Amino acid sequence: RNRKARLRSVMTKFMSKARTMAFHTWVANATESRDRERTDDIQNESERFYRTKMYTGLCENQLALSLQQRTEELQSLQESIEKLDPVLHRKICALNAAVVPLLSSSS
Repeated sequence: RNRKARLRSVMTKFMSKARTMAFHTWVANATESRDRERTDDIQNESERFYRTKMYTGLCENQLALSLQQRTEELQSLQESIEKLDPVLHRKICALNAAVVPLLSSSS
């Protein structure tokens, strides 16, 4: 009887330790899985942010280039008008002088 009691005691301790180890393994796996998902989410969000930032930068550069081209075209057009018709050029300059302050004050 004594031997059976000791054996039962040893088996109970072993099973208790086995259950505890299994539980700790399960918790570790669940935590690792959750952390991996969070890391993936953070990486995806970061990539999305930088892609958006790059795209925005490209759009801004394109807009700046387009604006620069239009400005150059207008300047060359004004120079052409000035050569062809100085009176018309003066009228356009006067009109610009009147309109530009109105545009800047409305925005």
